[in-house]
Amino acid sequence: MLFPKISLALNILVFIPVYSGILLKANLAVDSYGIETPARGILLSL
Repeated sequence: MLFPKISLALNILVFIPVYSGILLKANLAVDSYGIETPARGILLSL
């Protein structure tokens, strides 16, 4: 049962910079994901 814990930890470590970049409207996030759309809102709601 170690794999689910490692998987969850990796997901959290990946999503923290992604979410913070989108929330702060960083240039990298805008370049990567484009302008603000409903799809980005759905991503943030996860």
